[in-house]
Amino acid sequence: MNIAYLSDTFWPRINGVTISVETFATALVNAGHNVLLLVPDYKTEDRKTQEKDRTYNFTVHRYSSYQLILTPDKEDRLVSPVQKKHIWNDLDKFQPDLVHVQTEFSLGRKGARYCKERGVPWIATSHTYFEKYVNLYFPWVPHSLGRWLARRSQRNFYNSSCGVITPTSQMKRVLEEYEVSVPIRSIPTGVNSRRFPVRPGGEPPAEAEEQQRLEREVTNRFPSLSGRRRLLFVGRVAHEKNVNFLVETHKRLRDKVSGLTTVLVGNGPEFEYLKALARGREWEDEFLLIGYQSPDFISMLYRTSDVFVFPSTTETQGLVTIEAMLSGLPVVAVGRMGTCEIMNGDNGGFMTEPDLDEFTSRVYQLLVDRKLWQEKSAEACRYAQYWTIDRSVEMLQDFYREVINRHHLNHCSPKSN
Repeated sequence: MNIAYLSDTFWPRINGVTISVETFATALVNAGHNVLLLVPDYKTEDRKTQEKDRTYNFTVHRYSSYQLILTPDKEDRLVSPVQKKHIWNDLDKFQPDLVHVQTEFSLGRKGARYCKERGVPWIATSHTYFEKYVNLYFPWVPHSLGRWLARRSQRNFYNSSCGVITPTSQMKRVLEEYEVSVPIRSIPTGVNSRRFPVRPGGEPPAEAEEQQRLEREVTNRFPSLSGRRRLLFVGRVAHEKNVNFLVETHKRLRDKVSGLTTVLVGNGPEFEYLKALARGREWEDEFLLIGYQSPDFISMLYRTSDVFVFPSTTETQGLVTIEAMLSGLPVVAVGRMGTCEIMNGDNGGFMTEPDLDEFTSRVYQLLVDRKLWQEKSAEACRYAQYWTIDRSVEMLQDFYREVINRHHLNHCSPKSN
């Protein structure tokens, strides 16, 4: 099949959509399909620092874009309206069998319009629970009105497609509550397990040398981590990830567990605020924000940390949780949205309420009870195998064929906006 992906976010922008797009596009090409990805262009200096070493087995076309001034995130960009002609020409040359829209903004809507004009089937993935985020972007809009607008916008957009993919069944239920009436399929993004070598609980002597090498590489880059116990968070440093929860968690644990450091990998609107907060409390070496890191280095952190902490309450899936578990790193996470489906209880760690006492207590248990840590580490490795890309891409291909066949049989009758 010729599959066209359209996304308003991609490298060097780092978030779950970017990771999902790259993961699925790579897997589809490996399965024998052709993939064309249409995404915004970013500043040259950003691409030099964030994308210089990245190579893809699919074709990427970029289009000039502009920054959204009113949003809290400076990385948000929309493709310029004047690019419509170039986008449509590129799609005509590619002759897609199906268009897969990843975001509901400028490129996504241009893609949907193209499909309507050309009679090409298209589907969308619902990556984000916008109802929970709308007031971050439009704080002057009354909360109830913002939620209503978000629901209405997503319902209308998805109902004009031939089908929708959600990363989890929880998000599928949300869209059903919105009265999205086209077929909805839950397909987790999945993680390439080959990128995350397992660190089983209680490393046997044969792996001690490799573990020491990883530790040296981590501490050579960040000397303040030497000899420290580590809590690890990977993700956008933003309000919607509930990162302030980690400040309080660290505050409660630092006097109970000597030599404890909380490491935050990623960037976002809250980054500078948390940096200043750590500096003001003289926590610079124990509440460490290290910004974006390469996938290889993040894999090293997974394999040399003690507990993965993930307090987000709005995650549609949470790929980083799967990555941590595949690496044998026990997880303590707030049990909301996608996290509920991934962990399905206390598999690979502990799933808690958004309660500081419970969350902190579970982290403390894993830090002080080595036998429990080993059990949860091994459990995480076993359970995370369910969430690998090999399984997910089979499900995705089946849905693509179903949508295309239904379209050819004239059974796809999208509603107009």
